[in-house]
Amino acid sequence: MDDKAQKLVKNWSKPVITEGRTQITLRVEFDLYAKLHALKIAFPSRSVNELMNDLLIAGIDEVVEGLGDIQQGGEEVFDDHGQYLGTTSENRAYDFDRAYSTILADGKDSYLLKDKEAE
Repeated sequence: MDDKAQKLVKNWSKPVITEGRTQITLRVEFDLYAKLHALKIAFPSRSVNELMNDLLIAGIDEVVEGLGDIQQGGEEVFDDHGQYLGTTSENRAYDFDRAYSTILADGKDSYLLKDKEAE
C-alpha cells in the first residue's frame, strides 16, 4: 500500500469532520459503487460520501501535482461574458491555478448558483 492509501486508511479511523462541504450529485459505474460500499463496510464509522470525498481529494491532488510548473504562457482567452476559458498555450497548471484561485475568491455560493443556472 502506498503512502497516500495508508494516509486515507489512517484518516478513516479518526473522528469525522464535515465542515465546509458542498453537496453534489455524481453518477458512477456499478463497479465503483460496489467498491465504495465495500469500503463503507470495512470502515463503518465513515459514510460513502466521506469515503468518496477523501478519495477524490487524493486523486485530484495527484493530478494537480502532475500538471507541472505554473508558468504563464500564451494569451488569456475569455468568453463573451468575460468568463476565463484558459490560455492559448497548453499550460494546464497555469489554467488550473487561475481558475481555482478565482473560484475560491468568488466564494462557493457564487459557483453553486452558476451550476444551478446551467441545469
